[in-house]
Amino acid sequence: MKDIVFETSAISLRLSGKTGAVLSAKHKGYELVQPASEPFSLQLLQKSGDQLLLKGSDFAKFESSGNILRYTECAKVPGLVFEISISCDEKFIRFRNHVSGVTPDHAVEWVDSHEKLYAAVVREQGNILLGIGRDPILPLPAQADPARLFPRITPSAEAVTACLAAG
Repeated sequence: MKDIVFETSAISLRLSGKTGAVLSAKHKGYELVQPASEPFSLQLLQKSGDQLLLKGSDFAKFESSGNILRYTECAKVPGLVFEISISCDEKFIRFRNHVSGVTPDHAVEWVDSHEKLYAAVVREQGNILLGIGRDPILPLPAQADPARLFPRITPSAEAVTACLAAG
C-alpha cells in the first residue's frame, strides 16, 4: 500500500500506508519527529477506574481515505472505532481524534467547550482523566471533587500552576 503524504510549501508529513505510523515529518526542511513504530496511543479510563492503553497495533484493521485514518477490530475493546482526521496549513499539522463504539464499561468523551466539560464532570461518577493537552484548565463545577479529577497536561509552568491552583 502506498504511503500517505501531506505537503505544503513548509510542511511534509509522510505516513505508512499500511499502519498510519509517522514515517517522517518536516517543517521548513527540519526533521520534527523520529519515525514511530506505533501510529498512536489511546488511553481509555475504565469505569472501574483502571486505565487501558491501546496502540495502533492493537487494531487488526487499518484503512485510509483522503485525510482520514480509521482503525477497527480491536480485540481488547470489541466494537471500538478510532479515527484520526489530518489537516495541515502553512504552519501546523493538526490531528483530530474521534472515538465511537465504546462499550459501557469504558468512558471516553471529547469535549470542545467549557459547557460540555462542565456537563461531563457533573454527569459522570468516579474518576475522570482530563486530557487537556496545551489548553488552559477551565473553572470546574464547585461540586466536582478534585480528588477524582486527573488532568493530563503539557508540562508547562502555566499548566502546572493552573492545576495546583485548581486543587
